[in-house]
Amino acid sequence: MFYWIIRGIYGRNEACWRTRLKVINKIYRNSEPIFKKKISFWLKLTVLQFWIGLTICKIPVNQIIQLYIWSVLYENFFAYLSDDQQIQIDPMLKVTTPKKNSHLPQVLTATEIEAVLAVPDISTTLGLRNRALLETMYATGFRVSEICNLKLADLHDELGLITTIGKGQKQRIVPIGEMSLLYISKYFKESRPILLKDKESPYLFLNDHGHRISRQGIFKLVKEIAIKAGIDKDISPHTLRHSFATNLLENGADLRIVQELLGHSDISTTQIYTHVSQKHIREQYNRFHPRAK
Repeated sequence: MFYWIIRGIYGRNEACWRTRLKVINKIYRNSEPIFKKKISFWLKLTVLQFWIGLTICKIPVNQIIQLYIWSVLYENFFAYLSDDQQIQIDPMLKVTTPKKNSHLPQVLTATEIEAVLAVPDISTTLGLRNRALLETMYATGFRVSEICNLKLADLHDELGLITTIGKGQKQRIVPIGEMSLLYISKYFKESRPILLKDKESPYLFLNDHGHRISRQGIFKLVKEIAIKAGIDKDISPHTLRHSFATNLLENGADLRIVQELLGHSDISTTQIYTHVSQKHIREQYNRFHPRAK
């Protein structure tokens, strides 16, 4: 549990890291499950052995594997051992880690957002829930895990604010628009009691069994709705977060404000959206200005 304790990662994220570490463990075919191994086992592993293991297992050395291995296992694990004085020298100090490939995130235009929001049939129980869910995601820019973990007590509709706990267990308070609050209110009064089925739950968004909606459920929902909306892009719940940030910047929002709204600890993470915004502006210029071409 040391990794999650020192990084402040709990709940859903813990499950994600467990899954990722299990992926790493597949590299070492004859080893026991990763969590039963002693520290001495990991100290015997070298970077060379790791790359040989990747080759044997025919695992592509792509961006995902780079992030899993270098960030989760080697850098953080050996840093932990060094800080805990279980090893004298951190073997990763002189190793240059691979860098994440730079790419611009996929975003939706305002027109595409409207098309997505219009898909759910709000005359049905799940349709109303879906509309409220999508409105909240786009209005707040919350991560999918933050949406799943939203509780009734986090919503301060009289103030137009909503609270969430983000990465590193950091709390932030974000404004939420009147349109989103309208659909949340309708969902709360009309759909949520039906989904609860005489049960109780502190969570805002529920699945059709009355339990907290899952990340997988939201991923599936967003994919299905995007297809129905005729969106010819590979989108995910995070696309709504990207679109939230990009649309704010396009309309003149201050970068620091967007950083606070997204819960980024480093503004360089937020700056990627300025590039997306500039790219969109250039595309619009090329498309509509008579002398652009």
